[in-house]
Amino acid sequence: MPESHKPSPMDKTLEQLDQLLEGDVLTDTLSRMLYATDASPYQQRPVAIVRPCHAQDCASLIKFAAANTLPLIPRAAGTSLAGQCVGEGVIVDINHYMNRVIAVDVKNRCATVEPGVVCNDLNNELRELGLMFAPDPSTSNYCTLGGMMGNNAWGIHSQHYGTTRDNIIKAKVVLGDGSTALFEPLSHATLQQKLRLNNREGIIYRTLYDMINRHHSLIQQGFPAPDGLLRNTGYPLDALVHSQPWQATGPLFNLSPFICGSEGTLALTTEIELKLVPIPQQRILLCIHFHRLDEALQSVAQVLAFQPVALEIIDHHILKRTATNVQQQANRFWLEGNPAAVLLVEFHENAIAGAKIPKDAIAALSKQLAAYALTVVESEQIEQVWALRKAGLGMLMGEPGDMKGVTGIEDAAVKVTDLAAYVGAVQQLLLTHDTDCVVYGPAGRGTLHLRPKLNLNLATERQKYRQILDQVCDIIIRFGGSISSKHGDGRLRAFYLQRVLGTEIVTLLQTVKNAFDPQHILNPNTVLNALPPDQNLRFTRKHNTLNFKPFFDWSKDSG
Repeated sequence: MPESHKPSPMDKTLEQLDQLLEGDVLTDTLSRMLYATDASPYQQRPVAIVRPCHAQDCASLIKFAAANTLPLIPRAAGTSLAGQCVGEGVIVDINHYMNRVIAVDVKNRCATVEPGVVCNDLNNELRELGLMFAPDPSTSNYCTLGGMMGNNAWGIHSQHYGTTRDNIIKAKVVLGDGSTALFEPLSHATLQQKLRLNNREGIIYRTLYDMINRHHSLIQQGFPAPDGLLRNTGYPLDALVHSQPWQATGPLFNLSPFICGSEGTLALTTEIELKLVPIPQQRILLCIHFHRLDEALQSVAQVLAFQPVALEIIDHHILKRTATNVQQQANRFWLEGNPAAVLLVEFHENAIAGAKIPKDAIAALSKQLAAYALTVVESEQIEQVWALRKAGLGMLMGEPGDMKGVTGIEDAAVKVTDLAAYVGAVQQLLLTHDTDCVVYGPAGRGTLHLRPKLNLNLATERQKYRQILDQVCDIIIRFGGSISSKHGDGRLRAFYLQRVLGTEIVTLLQTVKNAFDPQHILNPNTVLNALPPDQNLRFTRKHNTLNFKPFFDWSKDSG
């Protein structure tokens, strides 16, 4: 509990909370400093950290927070890049205790887990059963399933398996008043029963049902990327429009996929039932080398015609970093020469059909594309290539010096036929700011992780950062793209929701928030009611440091 000082009203409130929960309430300075940052560029010290033990702790916590107007910031592994789990309220660390695999149903290909289970840990447990949970973000070795649900995470093989939203069956949650609910597929009769409930859950169902009935056309027309581009902007009202009863052939009405991507602003998830799929037995990876980035980008649409399960791009910035990285040097075996960019294209057994299609694909691609080399990788060596791709962000952030490829515009998506033109437009803009950017990511989904090189320790560079965010948002709108395709809104892109979605849609999103969380205690200033994106950035060089020599000292490497 609080360190020795005169107790404040907040101290007394947190002492009451500590007595209420079986889990931990941490208020010491060290814990608060550790939870003040995540993988985003933001920093805010919370008033406390709560580590709930179980669903009852979560319900008690939210009831207490609602009664005391105490903001709660749900946090999983802290891998979010848009500042979703940084704030001045109480951090809710769902991972520490709630990390059990509850059940695996091999026959029905599903698993029930608590939200703190690490994605790779689950898949390691499933491997001997020949099954896996398909979404595979690059942080899968430490991101958790609750965090993946909060962000609607997806990864390298989403081309085939979809996002977390596509792989959720049901979820147990705690709502904004501390009541609990089970979100699952509902028949028409069961939905009608839900609509008659006289509680917070009933209010949620009535709000959404009436909203879609009254604003069906607005919702269909008001969201960007109607042609299938991925979008983690706002709440997925457009997905509900395509479910039953509004679309007879659509999926059953189900709010568990709906809260995927809500970033802890609508409910706190305590249990998840996931879809599982068979582990593919045959895989082949094509590594297509290009002398020019624009040629690689222009080739994406042609490669998609062969229906790969994954299609990613890596540019020369990352490839250059791997050459001096001890861990990644062994994973460069497939590289030929010094490409400006490489497309990584994977096929699975259904597409392979006895290795006929890959041979045809290799021959056709060799003739069609402007590539100068094409390497074929098979069996366990495929994972070495993907390990190199997944290590990209860590290597960029570990580059010596203060100039880094920063997050901010890294989550946009446009039509694959517009990729080259979009990158060209952004690069032209960055030239006016005397910088360039790193390019990598799931090009097959129209998403590119563009990271401008900036030194956010400097005030002038932070001003430049804000200008780039504003100007690239306009470019994305011009291309009819999505500002948040994968990493979410957080506090980084939520500021631009009104510009992207318009006042009418944002008003509907506010109505959704009010139904789930009437007192707005769940992750305030995330998704909605956003602060400026350049507020609460991490400290500058003017911060005070302690006068001691650390055991691990990377100052010689500008670390």
